[in-house]
Amino acid sequence: MHTTGGIRIQEGTLGVIQMPKCTMAVREYLDAGGLYIVVYDNNSYAGPVASFLGCSPYQFAIRSCRIGFAGQRVIRETTGNDIPPDYHKSRSALRRGQIQGVWDRREFRKNLHKVLLIMGSPNLYYR
Repeated sequence: MHTTGGIRIQEGTLGVIQMPKCTMAVREYLDAGGLYIVVYDNNSYAGPVASFLGCSPYQFAIRSCRIGFAGQRVIRETTGNDIPPDYHKSRSALRRGQIQGVWDRREFRKNLHKVLLIMGSPNLYYR
C-alpha cells in the first residue's frame, strides 16, 4: 500500500535520485514476469505516482484516498486555474482509467485476496 504527498522537501536530492532507481527496479521485476499491484491509500501525489507507482498494470485505491500528479493548491498557483473539488478523488481516477478499482477500507483484505487469486492461482498462499 502506498501513501505519499510526493517527495518531501526535506528529502531533497536523495529523494529525487531514488525515484528512477526504484522505477528501474520495478521495470526489471515486471519484465521478469513479477506481479506488481499498487493500492493507493490516503493521499498519493507527484513523482511516485508518475514513476514507480505508475508502472503497475494493476492499480487500485481505497475509497477515501486522493490521487494526482499535483495537489489543488499547486495546480492553482502554477496554472492560475481551479480544478473541480472531486478531481483527485479515487472515483475520478477510476472514471479516467488511471486505476482499475476502488475498494472500501473494510473490504481491503477480501478484495486483495480476490485479486491475487485471479492473477495468481488457487494454490496461492495468503492469510
